[in-house]
Amino acid sequence: MLEQHVQTLFEGEALKIEAFHCDRFPVVPSHEEASSRHEIVFPGVGAFVRHDASGQAVADANHVLFFHAAQPYQISHP
Repeated sequence: MLEQHVQTLFEGEALKIEAFHCDRFPVVPSHEEASSRHEIVFPGVGAFVRHDASGQAVADANHVLFFHAAQPYQISHP
């Protein structure tokens, strides 16, 4: 089971910055989910794969991912 921790670092009218951490990593894609808002994700350590209608995107500390509001996706970890 995936254990997630989210800490809000800043929250204003137009911007919210959160630190997101997973304790355990499933190899198979997670259940389908969708963000309620547009998000820009800067991975810090480790890596994950986002699966969505456009394909797969591998993300690690060298990448930035954009999540669109209401667009379904799944996450897995290599």
